[in-house]
Amino acid sequence: MPASNPGVGATASEVWAHATRKLTGMDGQPRTDLMGEDASFEAGTGTRKARIDAAISTRAPEAGGNLAAVKTRVDAQLVDETPTEGTLTTNLTEQTLVEKDFTASPKVCHLEGLVDLSNMQVGDTITIRQYMQIKPAGAYGKYAEESYTSIQSLPMLAVVTRWARYKIKVTLQQTAGIGGKACDYQFFTKKQA
Repeated sequence: MPASNPGVGATASEVWAHATRKLTGMDGQPRTDLMGEDASFEAGTGTRKARIDAAISTRAPEAGGNLAAVKTRVDAQLVDETPTEGTLTTNLTEQTLVEKDFTASPKVCHLEGLVDLSNMQVGDTITIRQYMQIKPAGAYGKYAEESYTSIQSLPMLAVVTRWARYKIKVTLQQTAGIGGKACDYQFFTKKQA
């Protein structure tokens, strides 16, 4: 079939032969032939994949790229000391639930805990306050206060303090109702690596 005027006066078999002719001696799978090792690379084999794997394995791990080091840092943040726990019975004054001094620690810390307000009755009000000392020889400053009134539909109160370098204190005060409410609590210290 003449290349200058393909299809003119050609038979069907000639058109088909022209359309399916071999280009520059390629046989087999056109994708593999045209793209080199793509098929074997996608299958997880081949010399191209081996070259890439070798290049990656010889690189120094980037910051945060070393999984063992990341795990160590995460574990250091999540390691808790023995919890501070107990039961505080309200007496209508401000009472300390937990107080921690981190002055001697080289790390910043915070507290996470739970306070059980299950024993509150209609007419009761309990106030939780959080204090922090931001200078080694300074005084406490109050930075959070929240009041809870009457029977609580979700009585297990989660308390998470801010990060601190020196001291943290969490208090509870029943400010209304009949005193003598038993409030269980449990706090953990979290340290930042």
